[in-house]
Amino acid sequence: MNCFKQRTSFLRITHHALRNMSYTLIFFALFTSHHTVCAVYSDISGERTCFALSEHALEAFEMSNYDLAIQKFTAARECFLLRQGDKETPLTTFFLRHIGGIYFLMGNYDLAIKNYEKALDILLNFLGEENIVMVITYNEAGTVYLAQGKFELALEYYEKALAIDLKINGEENPNTAYDYNNIGSAYRAMGEYDQALENYEKALSIFLKPPYDENSGLAKSYNGIGSVYHDKKDFDLALENYKKALEIDSKLRGAGSLNAAEDYDNIGSVYKSQGKYDQALENYEIALKIRFILLGNEHPDTAKSYNNIGTVYLAMGDQKQALEYFSKAKEIKLKIYGE
Repeated sequence: MNCFKQRTSFLRITHHALRNMSYTLIFFALFTSHHTVCAVYSDISGERTCFALSEHALEAFEMSNYDLAIQKFTAARECFLLRQGDKETPLTTFFLRHIGGIYFLMGNYDLAIKNYEKALDILLNFLGEENIVMVITYNEAGTVYLAQGKFELALEYYEKALAIDLKINGEENPNTAYDYNNIGSAYRAMGEYDQALENYEKALSIFLKPPYDENSGLAKSYNGIGSVYHDKKDFDLALENYKKALEIDSKLRGAGSLNAAEDYDNIGSVYKSQGKYDQALENYEIALKIRFILLGNEHPDTAKSYNNIGTVYLAMGDQKQALEYFSKAKEIKLKIYGE
């Protein structure tokens, strides 16, 4: 069987955990290791091949069977390691990153960052720092640190990614714009709104340059700008930017995507701040429905949705309904994190 076709088939493996994924790493890992990969494929046949394990991992992931996906991605990595004499390469870090991404989706940030940090160590030793693979992995690890509330570490990793991208791609490249978006998110989490807005607007200006196209980075820029205006209590500008983000995300990924859920959450939060509780509930409930379908009922983001709805009922004076939703959020958090 043609090895190129197998590599191309393998490119189908993706994950949307961090919202700024790219096929760049997959191309890089497979094509820089293509002699090894082809040797592996020609040496093993049937469902027990490394490629078959990868495909099984993808199928499990697409069915939201995250435990099985991790098991299969781990087996695929071990398969490649076996064929490579236990030598780590950029190809094996591909699986570490996917495992890290799935743990991120599951809300297990400690195991997510453990896999990303291991991937970074291998990549640094194998390739050095100034390459696109390091950029992607720094950004992914930074996003986990941001979710953990380790904002300074997130900013450090995002700035490392930016420094490399500026050398490789220059200031006006969309990849660099993604870095500015991430840096804006870190500054916003730290409460440094002017620096956050500056970085979000840098990203937006790059994305809007010809040839313009709607992409997830553009949506993230609008969301970031909206969040800063929300923090500054400029609710009209916040809503304007959040709705632009929702429009783009719905076109790109569908109205039932996790990105859209985040947009609905943001819009709901502005309506709640304005005291428009019916509209807030409407948007929060859409976000909850999406998360429940895609993430299940034992995920931090689902808990977040229950909590958001509870805060609206509390503001409306309906303490019974508020308590019901707060209790659901607490129950999920206890299952995930324990007492």
